[in-house]
Amino acid sequence: MKYLPGFFPFLLVFSIGASGQSLFTNVNANLQPLGFSSCAWGDYDQDGDLDLVLAGEPGSTIPTVRVYQNNNGIFAPVTGSFTGLSAGSLEWGDCDGDGDLDLLISGRDDLDSALTLIYRNDNGNFVNSGAVLPGITDGQVAWGDVDNDGDLDILMSGRHDGLHYYTLILRNDGNFQFTDLGEHFPGLQSASVAWVDYNNDGKLDVMISGDSGGGMITRLYKQDGNTFTEVNPGGFKGLGAGNLRWGDLDNDGDMDLVLAGHDLYLDGYILLYENNGNDTFTEYYTLNNNISFTSIDLGDYNNDGWLDIILSGKVVGCGGTAATMLFRNESFLNFSEISTLIPGYKQGEVRWGDFNNDGYPDLLFTGFDGYDVPKTNLYKNDAGSGIFTVNTPPDMPNGLTATTSGSSVTVSWNRATDGQTPPEGLSYNVYIGTMSAMPDVVSPNADPLSGARQVASLGNTSQDTSWVISGLEDGTYFWSVQAIDNGFTGSSFSSEGTFTIDLVGINDQPRSAGIVLYPDPATDVLQVRIPATHTPSCTHGSHSINILNSAGQGVFQSVFSGDSYLLDVSGFASGIYLIRISNGCEKYVSRFSRN
Repeated sequence: MKYLPGFFPFLLVFSIGASGQSLFTNVNANLQPLGFSSCAWGDYDQDGDLDLVLAGEPGSTIPTVRVYQNNNGIFAPVTGSFTGLSAGSLEWGDCDGDGDLDLLISGRDDLDSALTLIYRNDNGNFVNSGAVLPGITDGQVAWGDVDNDGDLDILMSGRHDGLHYYTLILRNDGNFQFTDLGEHFPGLQSASVAWVDYNNDGKLDVMISGDSGGGMITRLYKQDGNTFTEVNPGGFKGLGAGNLRWGDLDNDGDMDLVLAGHDLYLDGYILLYENNGNDTFTEYYTLNNNISFTSIDLGDYNNDGWLDIILSGKVVGCGGTAATMLFRNESFLNFSEISTLIPGYKQGEVRWGDFNNDGYPDLLFTGFDGYDVPKTNLYKNDAGSGIFTVNTPPDMPNGLTATTSGSSVTVSWNRATDGQTPPEGLSYNVYIGTMSAMPDVVSPNADPLSGARQVASLGNTSQDTSWVISGLEDGTYFWSVQAIDNGFTGSSFSSEGTFTIDLVGINDQPRSAGIVLYPDPATDVLQVRIPATHTPSCTHGSHSINILNSAGQGVFQSVFSGDSYLLDVSGFASGIYLIRISNGCEKYVSRFSRN
């Protein structure tokens, strides 16, 4: 174990704006106060600003879920029929590939039953998808494309009931159907999990941390083909009731780790692990702070190009006082603690997100304060007073190439540059679609035209400058990539590239013919016919149908049975539309136009 170079564990630096104000100001956003809570930023309505979702307990034992729409910095609660959950986690992601953000959430309900649910975003309305998933509480769920097929799979770990703990990878089979991959990870409670491509090989690896019932563990598993193998065994301190976050803290092109929580003896830790690039890590001890029930997030609050650390949690002992700490990255793993004048929060969550699009990441906190009163507060980053540089978008990547092999393609690009974040610290975000600027195959969680990000996170290919997608059908595909800096600002998407998949002559499974659409162009009614299936387990039972306009926005969604469907398009605007149909094991994609 090492102390961070240049880090002063007991130095408290008060950083105040030029006009005397603190760095952050509570904007009194009138958000539901919640404890045992979680939160997440996401532009679910695609209007260019970050909305948010909260889950937790509002001072009683009855949990709730609240989605708030951001209207130019004013947050309005959204009506929806959500099952209230607490002591869990939530994350936005485009699960069904229709271009908008769906919601994955886990936790315990008012009967103390563990649940995991997906709410489908249906043109801004949230509907329970009906996905059958193992329920967990006291843990975490996360989206990630583990098999590089373009859709989002699920990593989860937590307690199912008093006797059963789960750590699972669930493969997305389409139509909100998921299959347990059967990986033998330790089951955990008080768990934290993360997808990470720590070795830049284009495949997602898995990290888990928590209480196994026989002790605290923290383990990293490298994906090698279709298996996962533990990396650096025993090299990470076993912690529970905490959090882990990956980010390139030294801007050297690979992911480092921030890990916090308590050990078996209830001693709290905040640790950094430098990625040495050879499957080994160097541990640094950051602060002698006895913090547990920790939440961590990484973001560049001062726009100097280096990821800073925000942390909240419960001080072990001292009556369980709540704490909030900001560590400024002075570059190359040198950190200083900065006074924010923000009160402490515990048993909740903290997230960076630029809610007012002024170029400075703001802070959202939820959880209990030091008096065990539930709180949810939004703090505006006041660095715009002239203390820090305004964050500028990166330059868009260039040098796009695509190499096909059967049903797979490797897309690659040149590393971009940025005015604040060093080139090695940038991450990248790819979209792939069957039409220009329509990312229906791989969603970037961003607007394909403006590049505006829908989530405050790394891009979907992490820091890699190449990526492989497999399992594509015959056809021509359009793709592009954007760069994302440490403030989570995205560049414009690059000029589109194209590639063609042609499986003629390849010994592959028989593929069904395309759907038939008549008449095309349509005026009032479009007849949709499904071809005969070539997959024995598939039947012409229930099909989901999704239609997107040329901007990638969902305009219609329904379910039908049989092999045909009459679609009323009389209310559609004139233009070109994408139609996607799935029965859970076969997918059909086509286009039509409406006069």
